[in-house]
Amino acid sequence: MFNAASKTAYTLGVAAIVAGFAAVLATSDRVAFASLVFAGVLAAAIGLAVFWYAPRDPVVPVSAEVEAATSRRVDVTDVARPSPWPLVAALAIALFGVGAALGKGLIVIGIVVSFVAGLAWLAQSWREHPSWTTAMTQRVNDRYVVPLGLPAVAILSVAVAAVSLSRIFLAVSKEAAPIIGSIIAFALLGAFYLLSKMEQIGRSVIATLAAVSTALVIGAGVAGALKGEREFHKAETDGAVVLKADDLAFDTNDLQLPTQAKLAIRFENEDSEPHNFSIYREKGGEALFEGEIIKGGEHIDYELTTPEAGSYYFQCDVHPTMNGVVEVSEDASQGDERHEPGVNATTTSTTEP
Repeated sequence: MFNAASKTAYTLGVAAIVAGFAAVLATSDRVAFASLVFAGVLAAAIGLAVFWYAPRDPVVPVSAEVEAATSRRVDVTDVARPSPWPLVAALAIALFGVGAALGKGLIVIGIVVSFVAGLAWLAQSWREHPSWTTAMTQRVNDRYVVPLGLPAVAILSVAVAAVSLSRIFLAVSKEAAPIIGSIIAFALLGAFYLLSKMEQIGRSVIATLAAVSTALVIGAGVAGALKGEREFHKAETDGAVVLKADDLAFDTNDLQLPTQAKLAIRFENEDSEPHNFSIYREKGGEALFEGEIIKGGEHIDYELTTPEAGSYYFQCDVHPTMNGVVEVSEDASQGDERHEPGVNATTTSTTEP
């Protein structure tokens, strides 16, 4: 028979392999896929070795008559009972693996799941101890579980439902979102109404319904997140300017902008250092616009309204030696080839100097 160690190793191996396939399907990251699958195969090999080489008690065939006539004493003083929490802990490890490939959000969830599994497993070991009594269980429930556990479970359930449903609504069209929301709302109302009309309902039924509902909501949310958000139309601007940074220098030190115009500035950081774009009334003077700092290899779309006509100063706040002059005038849109009217941009930072 498989012992506990081999079962644990097999569980971790399967979880890692599943995580590897999930990672390659979601991100096409072959390195993460190869790493997780290798870890899974290694864990399965360890489980096979433990199963093969672990010592076993000799099996002596005994006839049915002898077995029935034999009286045995079995010590059940402190025998562990079956528990689902090792499987939950394996799920937490799988979340760690997927999170390493997809992002730190899943790693945080894995930490929470592992904490819950460890705490619940510890509580189960306490309840199974011979010295534990029913009165002690009631006391712990009254003092800790009900005052602390129920609000935490309620908040967590609402948060999971809100995040999952938001992923669904963002993935579908704006016309379909209210229809789906109405269907979900009426389905919940109908389900709770039917539950309230039942005279007797067991805990197992409620737990099953809760588990299935949670799995469906989370699964739908994950599917919506993988599909991505629908396209959102941005507010139109008077124009867009493209500014690049490379080798600790802007690609120009002279910007020509129209006066009192709402425009977007696309800043592309082609350097390995973090940079941003900010406008000042003069060098060392009042800041009229301070752009968000972005890492190397990234880009960002700033949205701003230009000031009145005049000469201003711009720089990178991380590397002030990267600077130049902004000339704001009425005819700048005709004289600056870098200005491209009619290009929309994403709003990430707005100011009206």
